[in-house]
Amino acid sequence: MSFKEIDRPPIIGELNIQHFVVDENGHLFLKRIPKENPALLERIRAEYVGTHFFALGGSFRRRTSKEQALFAKQAASNKLRVLTPKYIDGEVTYYPFMEKAQTLDRFFQKPFLQPEIVVGQLLEDLRAAHTLGVNYGDRWHPNILVVPNIGIMHIDFDIEISGSCAKEFETAQVVYYTVLSGKNKVISLISDFLAYRLWCNSKLVAHFLEAKIAFFQGTDYGGIEDSIRAIIQKTL
Repeated sequence: MSFKEIDRPPIIGELNIQHFVVDENGHLFLKRIPKENPALLERIRAEYVGTHFFALGGSFRRRTSKEQALFAKQAASNKLRVLTPKYIDGEVTYYPFMEKAQTLDRFFQKPFLQPEIVVGQLLEDLRAAHTLGVNYGDRWHPNILVVPNIGIMHIDFDIEISGSCAKEFETAQVVYYTVLSGKNKVISLISDFLAYRLWCNSKLVAHFLEAKIAFFQGTDYGGIEDSIRAIIQKTL
């Protein structure tokens, strides 16, 4: 398969550089090339220490690009909501570019949209993944897309998490960043879902949420203590 780069600035991320390319049929793709970023990995490590993941037996590592691509393909084969690569060339992968997709936080900035479908899809997919023993890793709003006519879609699987508490930690991540993105629009939706369909240890999820509140206090990711605690008190 052949791809041709086009005159469009690349997307430069923390762990990857993504160039815009087209295939022989003119379809738009992102050519994803990994890059080293030891400082970011140390920041992740510090966050996982500060939010008690390591203390409770969790661990993390960086997946290779090929591992990420194979992970996405396997997850998709299990009907999970992930973006899969079109082509793998060693450590370079080619992903379809979702032109009209929005990250989770941008989606919730539009007041006329109905959040209940998206929140339901997100939590139901996470429940399905964990039931299958799958942890996405590093689930925060930039790594979750809302795609028109498709819905929730997970991207960016650079970070692998593991350990006996991994699904509770990841559940807390998804809850925390969904609240950070959706504010009052999502509190009752999350609470109602978890109250009847929580699939993992509620005390551990609550513990990780409290740890996140403390860790992010006074930062751009803080300021949602009351909302998170409302969910904890109602459902966890």
